[in-house]
Amino acid sequence: MKNFGVLLTAYFSGLLLEIISKKAVFGITALFPLMITFTALILTEERVTFIDPTPSSNRSRSCCKLSPNIKKLIRFIQKKEILYPMLFVLAFSSTPSTSGAMFYFYTNDLKFPPNFLGQIKVVYAIAGLTGIFIFNKFLKTVPFKKIFLVSALITFICGSLQLVLV
Repeated sequence: MKNFGVLLTAYFSGLLLEIISKKAVFGITALFPLMITFTALILTEERVTFIDPTPSSNRSRSCCKLSPNIKKLIRFIQKKEILYPMLFVLAFSSTPSTSGAMFYFYTNDLKFPPNFLGQIKVVYAIAGLTGIFIFNKFLKTVPFKKIFLVSALITFICGSLQLVLV
């Protein structure tokens, strides 16, 4: 679903930039988080309670006690199987990427118009949808270790191709 949304926004963002100004497009995109915030402020929630079925306690209590859930979450995160991959993803996400430099290169040096950048995003979204289709059709039975190895090698090769432009 994400790639389908990226596909739509990529197509219409380039089109919108040709019709209206950059400030107006920025204002439109700022409206969506603002609408979500206002909607969250207007919504009213009712407290959910349940009756404990055990005979020792027939009183009503709140179904969501925060303290035991936080303790369970901390114990869960402290497991090595969870903590180390989580730290790896955090470290990997914290590393710089070439996207900012490439965007600067595309817009200032190569002078690509906004419409072309939108077309690049459309191709990105189509490639994502194609990848999902290929996985669901052909790779469901292939072991994940093999998929990760091959995809890491392909990603490394494709990611290194940007160095040719610089």
